[in-house]
This record gives sequence, structure tokens and C-alpha cells, in this order.
Amino acid sequence: MSGTESGSIEDQIYAIRERIRELEDKIAEVKAEALEYHQRRNALRDELQRIRERVAELKAEKISLLEKARQLRGEVRRLREELLNAVFEVRSKRGEIKGTLKRIDVERIRKRLDEIDLYLAAHRVRREEERRLFEEASRLEAMLNEYERALRINEELLKMYPEIEAKKRALDEKRAELEELNNRISAITSELNSLNARYDMLKAELDEVRQKYTQVKNVWDRYEAEVILLASRVFDLRRALRAEREEYLKRRISAIKERKKREALEKLSRGEKVDFEELKLLVDDDEIFEVFKSAEEGA
Repeated sequence: MSGTESGSIEDQIYAIRERIRELEDKIAEVKAEALEYHQRRNALRDELQRIRERVAELKAEKISLLEKARQLRGEVRRLREELLNAVFEVRSKRGEIKGTLKRIDVERIRKRLDEIDLYLAAHRVRREEERRLFEEASRLEAMLNEYERALRINEELLKMYPEIEAKKRALDEKRAELEELNNRISAITSELNSLNARYDMLKAELDEVRQKYTQVKNVWDRYEAEVILLASRVFDLRRALRAEREEYLKRRISAIKERKKREALEKLSRGEKVDFEELKLLVDDDEIFEVFKSAEEGA
């Protein structure tokens, strides 16, 4: 094998190894980049999972609150109707007795009735006067009855006022509770909108990260595939180099043997002695051995 051929293969091996080192550096870079995308992908997945869990919690809470709000609205309507009915009833009763208690002078009426009773008992009156006095007494009795009825209605009204106030307080409490529920529902809705918007943003980012990871991984795989092919090429070249070196050594050894055999034959032709190694070379060569043997027998 010539030095040029050996050098050519060694140059190829050196160039390939340089390329492999370049690829290994590039693999390290894309591997680090892929690791970053992988870690970001996992972080995004975890955050998306947390958002999904939070959204599920908020939706469950919202459904429960909406049901409570529906029930509260029913209670508010019922209390409002009861309160309105009570107010209308109070207004109606107050309308019935409006001015009655102030208009009627009870003491004066009773005094006048006593006067009529005493007058009728102490005097003989004509029929027309008696009828007039009875009519006056009946009218006064009716006024007293109206007054007493007004008193009873007024007592009923006095009893209704605490009930109305209690209904007002209950209605205010239910309205406040309903407002608190509505505020919480609004807060949940706002948080859900925010979470959904963030989920969509992170999902888009996750898709982009996945795409970039796939692209980097494909580059990584191509580099590694090229390294494998180049390593295989180096193996083949090294094997070829060994074969050429072995062939070269064989030729070198054969040339040295031929030279030494010629030298040994020249010694023999001059009648000089040969050493053991030179004799062994001559004996191992079948053609020379036959020539040497025939010469011996002829002698």
C-alpha cells in the first residue's frame, strides 16, 4: 500500500470524525433546546390541568349558587307579595277609619245619650218628640258603634305593624343574601372568563411548543442518524485501512525474503556459508529447494 492511499483513507477518517464532532456539538445544542421545550410543555400541561380543575370547581359552585339564587328569588317574591298584601290591607283599613276617631266626640255623645235617657224618664213627651229623640239616640248609637269599630280596626292595625316590620326585615335579609349570591356568581363568571381566556392562550402556546419540540427532535434524529452512518463509514474505512496495511506488510515481508534469498543464493554460488535463517528461507522456497537438491545429487 502506498503512503498516498493510506493517507487518503486516514484523511477521510479524520474528516469524518471532525464531522461527527460537529454533529455531536449540534446534537448537544438541539438536545438542550429540546429539553427546554419538553420542560415548558410539561409546565403548560400542568397549568392547563390546574385550570381545568379550577374551572370544574367554579362551575359546580356556580350551579349550586344559581339553584340557591333561584330559591331565594322565590322567597323574595313570596315575602314581597305578603308584605304588599299586608300594606294594602293596612291602607284599606286605615281608609275605612280615616277621620273617624278624630271626628267623633265620644264623651259628648255619651253625655247626650244620658241626657236623652233622663229626659225621657222624667218627662211626658209627645209622640213626635219621642220619635225625634229616639232617632237622635239611634244616630248617636250608630256613631258610637262606628267609633268602636274604628277602635277595633286600629287595634288590628297596631298588631299588624310589627308583623309588617318583621316581613320587611325578612325581605331585606333575603334581598341582601340574594345580592351576595349574585355578586359571588358574577365573580365566578368573571373568573371563569379569565380562566377560559388564559386556557386558550396557554393551549395555543402549548401547540406552538409541541410543534417546535417536534421540529427540534426531528433535527436531533437526523443528526444522530448521520452520526450513525458516519460511524459506520469510519468502521468500514478503518477495516479497509487495516486490510491495506496488512497487504502492504505482506508485500514488504515478501520483498525482504526475496532479497535475503537472493543474497543467500549468491553466497552459495560463491561457495560461502549461509546462516540458519538464510538456509531456512531457501528450504521454505519449494522451487529453490528443488534446484538446490538437484545440484547436490549431481555433485
